[in-house]
Amino acid sequence: MKKLLWFFLGLLLILVVLGFSLNRIAEHLANNNIEYLLDQNDPTRIYDYKFNKIKLDIWAGDLEINGVSVKPRKEAVDSLKRIGQPKRFLLEGQLNDIRLKGLDIIRLLTEKEVSIDSFIIMNPVIKLLVDPSVKPDTSGPALSKDLLSDKMTYGSINYLLLNNAKIRWINSSEDSSSYFSCDSVSLLVNDLYTDSLMMKSNQTMKFTEALFKGRNFDLNFIKDARLTAKGIDFKFSKNLLILDQVIFKNNGDRKEFTRELEYETAWHNLKIETLELTSKDIAHWGYMDYLKIDKVRMIDPVIVVYKDKRIKDGAFIVKPLPAKAIRDIKMPLLIENIEVKNGTATYEEISEKGKLPGRIYFTKINLKIHNFTNVKEVLHLHPSLIVTGSTDFLNKSTIVCRLDFPILDPREKFYAKGTITNVKATDLNNILGNMAYAEFTDGEIHKVSFQMTGDEEHSTGTVDAHYNNLKITLLDTASVNKKKEHIEKKFLGLLANTVVRSNNEPDSKHYVQGQIDLVRPKNKFVLNYIWNSIKVGLISTAVDQRLSKKIVEKQNDKIKEKERQ
Repeated sequence: MKKLLWFFLGLLLILVVLGFSLNRIAEHLANNNIEYLLDQNDPTRIYDYKFNKIKLDIWAGDLEINGVSVKPRKEAVDSLKRIGQPKRFLLEGQLNDIRLKGLDIIRLLTEKEVSIDSFIIMNPVIKLLVDPSVKPDTSGPALSKDLLSDKMTYGSINYLLLNNAKIRWINSSEDSSSYFSCDSVSLLVNDLYTDSLMMKSNQTMKFTEALFKGRNFDLNFIKDARLTAKGIDFKFSKNLLILDQVIFKNNGDRKEFTRELEYETAWHNLKIETLELTSKDIAHWGYMDYLKIDKVRMIDPVIVVYKDKRIKDGAFIVKPLPAKAIRDIKMPLLIENIEVKNGTATYEEISEKGKLPGRIYFTKINLKIHNFTNVKEVLHLHPSLIVTGSTDFLNKSTIVCRLDFPILDPREKFYAKGTITNVKATDLNNILGNMAYAEFTDGEIHKVSFQMTGDEEHSTGTVDAHYNNLKITLLDTASVNKKKEHIEKKFLGLLANTVVRSNNEPDSKHYVQGQIDLVRPKNKFVLNYIWNSIKVGLISTAVDQRLSKKIVEKQNDKIKEKERQ
C-alpha cells in the first residue's frame, strides 16, 4: 500500500513537471507563431512589433502578452516614399497588457489560425500619424492591411475590448502637431472575423457591431481656435457619431483675445449641447475620394460673437461669398443635410466711443442646409447649396428666409428671399449696421417681403413693406472730408425738401414697392450684404425716387472708397 502511494505521488510529480514543460514549450511555440503571423522577419513589412513577455495557460487557453509596442519601420516607410507609394496613415502604439481568453492553442500551433473568445487590451496609448498631402488609398483599408498579415489563414474574436485608451491623431507633416486627442477611450467589437481571402481583397475584416466611447475629445486644426467635446459616442450598426457638450471657441476669453489684437477681429464662442453625425460610409472615411456625411444635427447650439470697434481696421480684406468659401475648402467633402434645432445667436459690440457693449440676439433658430459640398461630380447633378430657416429677433419679430448658392457659378451669383414680421424700425439699424447717411429713427414695420439676386459685385431685387409712422434721418456728417462739404450741403438740402412717406399700406393706391440696388461691401460677410440690400430697398419705399437714388449713390460711393483704401 505504501509503495502504491509513492507510485501515485511520483506519477503526479511527473505529470506536473510534464505539464509545466509542455506549457513552456507551448509558450515558446506561441511566441514563434505570433512572430510568423506578424511577418517579423520580412524586411518589407511596414510595422515592427515588440513584446516583453508571453504567459500562456495551455489548459485554459489563456494568453497574456506584456509590454507590447507597435512602430512603423523607418526603412520600409522611406523605401515606399522613394518608389512613389507614400503612406497616408501610420500607427504607433504602446499596448501594454493584452489578455486573451479561450484561445484555441492547437489551431494556432498547427493551422496558423487564431480563434479567441475574448481579446482585451488594457491602458493602451495609440498615435495615428496622418500625412494630409498623400491622397487616400481608395483600394481599401490600407492601415488594416499593413497591420495584419495575409499569412493568417483564419482569425475570429467573439469579444474584442480596448479599455481606457488614450488616442492621438497627429499631422506627421507639421512637426507632430496634434489634430485631435481623446482620453478614457473604450472600443468594443463583437464577432470579429477575417481570413486569407478577405486579407487579399478590399475588405480586411467583418464584425456584427462596434461601439466607441471616449471622454475629453480635443480637436486642434484651426489657428487660434479649438474644438472640444466632453463625450464622444459611436455605434456602428446605426452609423451614428454623437458628440456631447461641444465647444468651439477662440483661444482665451474675449478680453484676452482682443487685448492681443493689432487689428479688429471678432471673437467667437460656439457651444452645442449635442452634435450628431450620420454616415453610412463612416467606416471607410480614411480611404474614400471625399468625406461623405449623410446628416449633421446640431441640437441647442449657442453662439456668441464679440467685436471691439475701438481697435483699428486692418487692411481691406475681401470676404469670400459662400460659393467661393466652399470651393476653397482643401478637403473634398459632401454633407447632404445639416439641421440646426433651437439655436441662439448673440452679437455684442463695443463702439468706437468705448461705451458699454451693444447687444442683439436671435432665438429659436431652426435651419436646414442641403448639399454642402465642393465635389464637382456631385455639383454637376445638384449645383446649389440650399439654406432654409427661421428665427426670432429680440424675442419680438420673426424672420423666415431661403438662400440658394450655385457653388460653381463664375460670378458667385446667389438668390435670397424671405419675410420679416413685426419689428420696430430702429431695431433694424442694429441688425443691418449703419449705412451711409440714412437710418431709421421711428416706426412700426408689420411685414417686409424681399426677393434679391446678388453676386460678387452688385445686388438687385424688390422689397414689399407694410409699415406705419416710419421716420428716416440723415446720419451725422461732422467727419466728412472738407473737399466734399459742398456736396454734403447740397445733399442735406435735398433731404430737407423731400417728404418722407411714413405709411405704406399694401391695399393703398399710394403703395410703393422698394427697389434693391447695392454695390457689394466686399469686406463684409454675406449676411451683412443681404441685410444692407434689404435696407436699401426698404428706404426706397419711404422717400421719392430722386432721394432714394442719392442715398444709394452715397452708400455705394462709401463702399467703393473703403475698397480703394
